[in-house]
Amino acid sequence: MNILLKHGTEYREPYVWTAGGSSVDCSGGSLKGEIRAEPNEELLGSFTFTWIDQKNGQFEAAIEQAAGDAIPDGIFCYDWIFTDSNGRNLPPILAGRITKEGTITETTAP
Repeated sequence: MNILLKHGTEYREPYVWTAGGSSVDCSGGSLKGEIRAEPNEELLGSFTFTWIDQKNGQFEAAIEQAAGDAIPDGIFCYDWIFTDSNGRNLPPILAGRITKEGTITETTAP
């Protein structure tokens, strides 16, 4: 899935992890998401995750405004990794491209 992140805004979306049409029980697990120009290159930013209903795989993914503004304009890679309650990292549950766009006129508070 591709994501558009605009300068001066935050990214915040709810998700449900499903497999075979059913929600995935994520009890005891954790999520991690990173943004890089290419795999194994410098870390440009990270997602934060908040569980809405962990037993039913519902969570919110976010990039706070300050973290998003620190990412340069361009098109980058991201993925989300789930670590289960036994400490095993599963293959990425979601991966794609994130496009960061700035503004033509930068503004600052007086």
